[in-house]
Amino acid sequence: CSQDYAKNNLKYASKKIKDSFSRALPTPIHAALKEWALVTQEKMASPLDHNPQYQHYWSTDPRDTLFGAHHNSLSSRYSGFSVCHPIYTEEAMTQALRHAIYSTILNTEATATFMFLPVWGQHMVTN
Repeated sequence: CSQDYAKNNLKYASKKIKDSFSRALPTPIHAALKEWALVTQEKMASPLDHNPQYQHYWSTDPRDTLFGAHHNSLSSRYSGFSVCHPIYTEEAMTQALRHAIYSTILNTEATATFMFLPVWGQHMVTN
């Protein structure tokens, strides 16, 4: 298992997206989402950046199931309350956002997905 962990660590260390692969959200954000928004799951995380306080997390790599991840968050409807921070490519962010919206529309139970996406080369708008 330590050999798998080393391979996994190397796999993520070798990826460089938009000059930084680090997508881990700060602990206070996770704590607030968990306490005030009842978030229990993390979508599009990895064994290296997921928050272990959540009951479940999803990864895009099937090998991450060795570390407790569910595979491919886009393979089923989102349900319940979750946080999602996809890799910073336009394709991945668009797919995640579209999937979260359609999951919410089609679900019969209360569903909310808190998306954390970057803003490059623009001022952040808050209106």
